[in-house]
Amino acid sequence: MAKAKRFEVELRAAEALRHAPDPVGIRTALAHRSGMIAAPAARAVVAHRLDGFEAQMLAALDRYYDDPVEHDPQCLGKLALVTALDELGCSDAGPFLRAARHVQLEPVWGGSQDSAPPLRIRAAQALVRLGHHGVYRLLGDLLVDAVGEVRGAAAQMLGAIGGERAALLLRLRLAVGDKDVDVLADYAAGLLACEGAEGVPLVVPLLEHDDRAVVGGAALALGGSRLPEALEPLLSALRNSTDRQLTRTLVDAIALQRSDATAEVLLGLVAEGDREEAVAAAEGLRLYRDRPAIVERAKAALAMRKLSPAWIQD
Repeated sequence: MAKAKRFEVELRAAEALRHAPDPVGIRTALAHRSGMIAAPAARAVVAHRLDGFEAQMLAALDRYYDDPVEHDPQCLGKLALVTALDELGCSDAGPFLRAARHVQLEPVWGGSQDSAPPLRIRAAQALVRLGHHGVYRLLGDLLVDAVGEVRGAAAQMLGAIGGERAALLLRLRLAVGDKDVDVLADYAAGLLACEGAEGVPLVVPLLEHDDRAVVGGAALALGGSRLPEALEPLLSALRNSTDRQLTRTLVDAIALQRSDATAEVLLGLVAEGDREEAVAAAEGLRLYRDRPAIVERAKAALAMRKLSPAWIQD
């Protein structure tokens, strides 16, 4: 059988393990030289909560660091194995620490590209679960990772952990800024999760940024924090906005707060705002459908403006 044909047969057999988790087939796939074959086997172990495979999964994970571009392109095997080990409650931090620092440069048109960011992120999440003593050091390193996706994920994890150490790392990262402007919103959201109202003054300056994406991301972070202190800066940014798309984002951010005060703001925009603000506010009121008094007032205000968003018919 030709090599390519044999690999195709092996891959189909490995993928079939998800529905028919044969122990012999799983062990065979986990022992395969290709991570692409081992990945479906690892997912089958998790899907069926099978015992007795941890040692072989750890051995496979270690093996795929040997000539990784050849044996595990795109980190498919390592990612599936790390995910499986974490979901099955592996208590050994060593494999996760190694994966969280792995960089795998693979050839692409015109150069090379790192295929390991999802692996680093998933391994860091496992270390957070374990409460590993070095997790702040690791996440601090990932905050300066070469890939924005990893930096943003590290900020999100720090926000979820909370505490002064996480807040200090995020304060520094936000102060330094980032060439990838999309990631600034992750720093802002993480800091607000850590510090609450104390973090608001550090995020508010982003509402005056020259880049609309930065302003929008910061606004959504402030709104999503549901901190009362965030409302006035958002209202100020809305009053000063001359950008139609940004106006909609700011109204969406205000709606995310889901407080009585923001409901009043949205109802006021429906009644008295310009058409763009009224339409955005009408959609934002969708988040208040579980409050009958607000819904009734919204219906009346929307009828006056001859607006009928789909949610009001639900």
